[in-house]
Amino acid sequence: MFDALVDILKAWGMSFSPMEDLITGPLSDLHSQIEAIANVDPLSPAVPAALGAKGLPDLSLYESQRHAHPEGE
Repeated sequence: MFDALVDILKAWGMSFSPMEDLITGPLSDLHSQIEAIANVDPLSPAVPAALGAKGLPDLSLYESQRHAHPEGE
């Protein structure tokens, strides 16, 4: 699900940023995210993702190793 939301954000010309980064970063970044979702259905799961309200998925130790060393698959 998270990957699908990231793909939607990319299609909108955005990238995922955790809410903490949006809050502490430049106001223009937050403003851009809000403008990008202004005409999106407010019930869309992409809205909280655009505002950093969706948490990053936890990776298991196995998954994190697999991502770090994909040649070992």
